Amino acid sequence: MNITTRTPEHSSGSPARGIGRGTRQALATLALTTALLTAAGCTADASGDQDAPVTMNVLSFSGHLNDVNQEAAAGFEKKYNVTINWIQGDPANNVAKVLSGKSHQTYDIAFADFKTQYVASGQGAWEKLDPSIVTNLTAIDPVGITPSGDGLGYGTYPVGIYYNIDKFADEGWPAPTSYQDLIDPRYCNVTGLSEINELNGVFAILGLGSTATNPGDTDLDGLFQHGLTKLTSAKACFPNFESNSAGMDQKAETDQYYIGIAGLNRTLPLQDKGKNLGFVVPKEGAFYTTSTMSIAVNAPHPKLAQELVNWFASADAQKIQMTDAYYVPTNTSVTIPVDLEKRGVVGGGALATLVRPFDLTEAQKLQPTWVDQWNAAFSS
Repeated sequence: MNITTRTPEHSSGSPARGIGRGTRQALATLALTTALLTAAGCTADASGDQDAPVTMNVLSFSGHLNDVNQEAAAGFEKKYNVTINWIQGDPANNVAKVLSGKSHQTYDIAFADFKTQYVASGQGAWEKLDPSIVTNLTAIDPVGITPSGDGLGYGTYPVGIYYNIDKFADEGWPAPTSYQDLIDPRYCNVTGLSEINELNGVFAILGLGSTATNPGDTDLDGLFQHGLTKLTSAKACFPNFESNSAGMDQKAETDQYYIGIAGLNRTLPLQDKGKNLGFVVPKEGAFYTTSTMSIAVNAPHPKLAQELVNWFASADAQKIQMTDAYYVPTNTSVTIPVDLEKRGVVGGGALATLVRPFDLTEAQKLQPTWVDQWNAAFSS
């Protein structure tokens, strides 16, 4: 699936998803947890009077995604008399900052991806969401509520292959169609891949281990071992691996990379800036991921943090994320315009036909071994 079409106006399209039984069960569990915490006196906001000016520290993403977060939160700042100090970063560093400050927390919210959020959840990084405050959870698809009920997935997106249409045309190369194109010798030294601690780095290896005939293969370790063997054989073509998405963006924009793996929400903004990039859902299928926001444990302003999560769960905020950052909304009341669907922002049944399985729990168990194997292959 090669997605390059652009049209200027929005028109009505299909709703993102429907709410399942899992959402209701998750909300019931959250409500019980919140009631117990309230009885214990654990829900007071350290900020005191919300009418007084407050500054919240929020660990955000970098670049364009941070700009969109600021735009989406502008109404919140005005309504609650809050100034948000946006600290740009990446999921791994954001989580590390929250964990290092557990006993003297200075951050209220941290943005991450669903895998990094899940790992940190097991280390006690987050406060539970309070459904009495985060009332918009009732409209959120189950994919938008983290497994432990301690984070909001406010948008999803496919991870696939981007390529420089002009450079490919100059070289007479056909458009890529498969993860296997990432190790094609023709693209040696101009292919952008992420390191193993980045989720897209894991996806690249799993994709290399996949075939078009095994889209339902759930043997993650088998796929990883096969993919790592292939990538290792091509290691001479990869003198560097990117440690964050911002680095990938910069090198794609400046023609240092002609092809690479990235999220649609990173590729389309570069198109909007005039970069002639194509985005391909590989024939083996795309991996989908979810961007999350979570309340830091012992956050200085816990009630306001809950309110900010509720704000990002709203239809209005998710429309901004959809139109400006190209996320598939998790608020099921938001309709995806037809022109965005043509550019790859698809949900519901269309999404299900593109997605490769990814068991988060299994991947987390395997990650330490994968990191060791990656380091053994590429550290020297």
